[in-house]
Amino acid sequence: MGNMTVPRADVDGVITIKEVTTPTAKADSGQVYTKNTNDLFFQDGAGTEQVVLKGGTHTIWVPAAAMYPNTTNGCAALAQVELSNGPELKVLDFDDGSDEFAQFTIAFPKSWNEGTITFQPFWTISATGTNTVAWQLQAVAFADNADQNTTFGTAIATVAKAHSGTSGDLMVSAESGAVTVKNAAADTVTYFQINRDTSADNHASDARLIGVKILYTVDAGNDA
Repeated sequence: MGNMTVPRADVDGVITIKEVTTPTAKADSGQVYTKNTNDLFFQDGAGTEQVVLKGGTHTIWVPAAAMYPNTTNGCAALAQVELSNGPELKVLDFDDGSDEFAQFTIAFPKSWNEGTITFQPFWTISATGTNTVAWQLQAVAFADNADQNTTFGTAIATVAKAHSGTSGDLMVSAESGAVTVKNAAADTVTYFQINRDTSADNHASDARLIGVKILYTVDAGNDA
């Protein structure tokens, strides 16, 4: 028999795909399938397997090196800390006596749903001790021709986290509650302001911010 043309089938309803293990590659053909990870996969003719991007939560990492202290009530300037082994740290130091602030910007991908976001601070201290540190974040977005002389949205705090007690240990705070980005919209630049919430923590020396993970939700397959 010669080559056969498989007729196209129109489907009006749900397509159910049975879970399989990674199939054997078929030269010059692509294969779409699902496995027991609850992800959808695409495999090309050479056998390269990729997860198909899904909607839901995605993340952006913002290091302290991409932040700048506020002019008024700002944290310390970016510092480089040499450890006895391994990496050198780029950190922003926030005092314990009063709230100090830093800012940074993100242009969210167009696939962002313009909804609330959450954040997760990564930090350390130079002291020992097991007292707590808390952080707050607030945000405002600006579109084309928008007036940037505008206040931030409401600040949302993380739960205060106790340090391990070992100087220099990396601490990862729990994910915050929902942060509303004031004036959120597509094709905007979002300004963030982060501060140490000293009224909610009790560590009696500088807290060193290493960076912040921003968690946001997408509702489109690409940024077109």
